[in-house]
Amino acid sequence: MLILQKCRITSIKWCIVKISIIFATNKKFDTLFIAKEAYTLVPFYMELEEAEKSDITNMQFEDIPIITKEMIGQAQERSLLSSRYIMADLTGKLVKTRTSGTSGKFSEICWDRADNNRSLTALWIYRKKYYGVKPDDKMCFFTLDLPKGKRYLEEKNKLIISRETLCESVIEEAYQKILDFDPVWMILQPSIAILLCECVKKGYGIPDSLSYIEFTGETLTKEVRNRVEQLFGCITADQYGTKEVNSIAYECPEGKMHCMEANVFLEELENENQELCVTTLQNHAMPYVRFRLGDRGRVIHHVECKCGRKGDVLELYPGRTNDWGILPDGTKVNPYMFMQRMTYINRECDQMLLQYQIIQQETDHFLVRVVVEEDEIQDMVWQMIKKEFGEFLGEKVQIDVHFEHMIQPDQTTGKTLPFINRIQR
Repeated sequence: MLILQKCRITSIKWCIVKISIIFATNKKFDTLFIAKEAYTLVPFYMELEEAEKSDITNMQFEDIPIITKEMIGQAQERSLLSSRYIMADLTGKLVKTRTSGTSGKFSEICWDRADNNRSLTALWIYRKKYYGVKPDDKMCFFTLDLPKGKRYLEEKNKLIISRETLCESVIEEAYQKILDFDPVWMILQPSIAILLCECVKKGYGIPDSLSYIEFTGETLTKEVRNRVEQLFGCITADQYGTKEVNSIAYECPEGKMHCMEANVFLEELENENQELCVTTLQNHAMPYVRFRLGDRGRVIHHVECKCGRKGDVLELYPGRTNDWGILPDGTKVNPYMFMQRMTYINRECDQMLLQYQIIQQETDHFLVRVVVEEDEIQDMVWQMIKKEFGEFLGEKVQIDVHFEHMIQPDQTTGKTLPFINRIQR
């Protein structure tokens, strides 16, 4: 009742909001509309200090505050829901998914079913256009959304496998499920793709109908992609998105990550991190407006691609914005500085590094986890890491190198990060 009272606005005020943008000529028309809708109907936005001081009918997009996962995590989930959808929520008519928030806490994302379908329409159009994939094709994917204790779910044309219990000891069982199901395509995190590649190398074979693999959720390296394409003999593409807003960018056969402009407005913030910020254009039930993604990149505007598309293209940079390295003298450095050295090492090793993760344990202690294609090169990789990191960090810094079969994604976030600073956590 309190939420309803707080969110109640007069019909006159809401009409003013709509009329104020109806004649807008700015290319951000849709973005402004959903932003003003959010700041008029969603308690989370209405309670922001910046919103209380502004005139909602004359809001400029550049003046809208940036929101973060931390800010959302501190708010009650219900406060993110538009007042127009409270009854739909109470009657179970909303589509719900979840994502990990601060400290690994799961947050619920709510969608109007029609909005959710619209947000995915463009992605499906391009999947079919570029790679011949249709919505009714049999597919397999890995998720954190299965009920607790359930490892597999098969429904109609989908095989869903839980990521919460996935590890090396059960991957062969999961892969046998995939072989029996025989999907036309799969959505995989790169770290899971490496596990499946090991099954293929052990002689399990590949699904007879498999023609396409889509990567998502983690940074995709050229090495992992090449290995998957070689072992599975199929086409691959990369997709960038989040549970909060669905698909953000999708790779065409020319290798460009095209922004899904019908679904989101993506911007590159003007700061040293080159942080990415997204606004959903479809989710009216739980809109995300100028939501900081925690990723870095560059948005290139008005690109005419050989694939036939014209519009914005995304270049993602490796590393998260909230994890900076700290040198022994206290200097903060971009994690890209560490990843550049690993890229150089990989090039010198004929691209045989499949995965790596750099963990700063202390200011003078780094752990480098590495997955290599052939055990015979471990000594060379170890020597090169010691040399490159030693020259960069200094002789007094301890550098440990661990060789592993696979670097598992974090169980709470579902992501495998190339650099982690544990001093800051």
